[in-house]
Amino acid sequence: MAKFPAFEKLLIPLILQILFSFLNLSAVADPGFLKKTYCLEYVEFAEVEIDGIASEDVWKVPSRESGFSFPWNQAPAPATIFQGFYTGEYVFFYFKVSDPDLVISPGLTEHAVAEGDRVELFFSTGLEMEKYFCLEIDPSGRVLDYQASFYRKFDNNWDLEGLRSAGRVTREGYAVELAVPTGWFRKTGISSMEQNSSIIAGIYRGEFSHGSAEVISQKWISWQDPETGTPDFHIPSSLGLFILGNGKK
Repeated sequence: MAKFPAFEKLLIPLILQILFSFLNLSAVADPGFLKKTYCLEYVEFAEVEIDGIASEDVWKVPSRESGFSFPWNQAPAPATIFQGFYTGEYVFFYFKVSDPDLVISPGLTEHAVAEGDRVELFFSTGLEMEKYFCLEIDPSGRVLDYQASFYRKFDNNWDLEGLRSAGRVTREGYAVELAVPTGWFRKTGISSMEQNSSIIAGIYRGEFSHGSAEVISQKWISWQDPETGTPDFHIPSSLGLFILGNGKK
């Protein structure tokens, strides 16, 4: 059979491109990839003081998500409770964390947040994580925020404009409260923020504790099990879905 080397050089890359596109689309369409969902209830108006206390009556509206686990450890994870709701102006988030052994870095830069206990939220523009945004918040309310793209390409100079945060230490551990401008989700292409639309998101926690000989133990808690052999949140299988409610019960 006659061979056409020039034609083959053009055809092979085209076939590979089609194959990779098919695989990516299959992954996006796989409902098993977004196993966890949480409804962000819509509230027409809410006056919320971001103080880490969440004492306002409006916090009785959103459901309490407690389905967190240690994907890479056999022991049950300490309790984490997550809540969220949205208005036309802000999306509000609240974490209540059980942690009798807090590790809080005394560092002065925002990167010190990554050296101790913290909760984390990721928001992605798509399931392939071509562009996503990360918020890591420690018990004092300090925020490490950065933009990223798959795989682990970080822009640490990025900051979420208009973000409000607070944290406080409690008897059981700590609590964190956040307010993210609703318009930011639209501006970045994460979500239209229309009722019944969605946000691709991940909820995580870094669980640090004091070990022997001044060694800090690090464990990782996730809302959705990424099903990987080693700890990693920066992959599509760690993501779930926030569904935007319509305010009707």
